[in-house]
Amino acid sequence: MRDGFKLLFAISIFLVVVSCASTQPISLNLKFEKTSSKEDRSESKLAQSCVIHIEAIVDDRSNKDTLGVLGNAPITGDHIVDWVSQGLRDLEEYGFQISDKLPSNEKTGRELSSNISITRVLLHENSVRIYGTVILRTNLWSSNHKFEERLYRGDDDRLLWYGSKEELLTVLNGSLKKAIKDIAKDFAQSCETL
Repeated sequence: MRDGFKLLFAISIFLVVVSCASTQPISLNLKFEKTSSKEDRSESKLAQSCVIHIEAIVDDRSNKDTLGVLGNAPITGDHIVDWVSQGLRDLEEYGFQISDKLPSNEKTGRELSSNISITRVLLHENSVRIYGTVILRTNLWSSNHKFEERLYRGDDDRLLWYGSKEELLTVLNGSLKKAIKDIAKDFAQSCETL
């Protein structure tokens, strides 16, 4: 029992020293990992033949300088809007057609338009776990319907083994995927009303 306590104490001290050692910023190259076909797709093909026109993606985060901290090191990431745009392409896995073009005046079927606001992208740690949060605000409408604004939150966490950039990016991508999964459910319901 006493040896187990000593080992736990030694590991705790090691983690504190390692996490506090570096204050150099950790810069992430944000790149979205497309959902693999092996992942659970129980909601797959929710919106057959529904076109989503993404008119704008805006970075409305209150803190645009950092994504959080790991120990004493700030975590930064550039191109947040591009990263979210790549993630929204994952809506195609749910059966949507994604278009960056404005809808035409001709009615070609079920079409919705959306603006996306990035409200929060955050990473934080709690000793041995890293947590990620992505919050997106959407406005969705069609030519004859106005749907309400909605807020979507995706959270993910992992054991923090090395504090590598890959670990951090995996948690952020997992958070974004969870937010997009909820967006897909609501977008599919809106498409059904057209």
